[in-house]
Amino acid sequence: MERRRLYNWLDMLTVVIRLSLGCLFVWSSLSKIQLPHDFLGHVYAYRLVGPVSGMFVAMVLPWLELLVGTCLLGGVFVTGALLACMGMAFVFAVAISWVLYHGFNISCGCFGSDATPIGYGTLIRAIAIFVAAGIAYVVELSAQRPAAILPSWWPRWSNLGRALSAGAQDGGKPVMAAHQGATEA
Repeated sequence: MERRRLYNWLDMLTVVIRLSLGCLFVWSSLSKIQLPHDFLGHVYAYRLVGPVSGMFVAMVLPWLELLVGTCLLGGVFVTGALLACMGMAFVFAVAISWVLYHGFNISCGCFGSDATPIGYGTLIRAIAIFVAAGIAYVVELSAQRPAAILPSWWPRWSNLGRALSAGAQDGGKPVMAAHQGATEA
């Protein structure tokens, strides 16, 4: 009973994290998609990329954020979306650390034309996104079942499955040999 409550609590936490991150990434991407030139200016302000790679980042990142946010909100490819979310949060935390180390007075460009300069609060937010996505990712991975060997449309042989699991619990004696001996007799 305690184990079931723990799993329900973790499942609810994962859903809350997933939906929160999904909303955050969709909201963040929409302003960048609507005003791509402003976002390109923010990318160049970090002074981490050149003109060509900056243009690539400004074109790809908003759409990747929208895709990841949509997947998180829709519950599709959740583990991959959480992994992408962790990757983007990590890269963003490194970029913010770079800006703080060099003392640039720029805005982060996360949610459109927000003029608030980058500070330690922005770094804490990026780290919190990374940690939250990491927690949800670990819970999602632990909750996944191993892939079935047979396709879902294949008839289920419940007796064979019970026999195989019973054989593994009976000290590892060969189940198939025991099954063959029973059919020959």
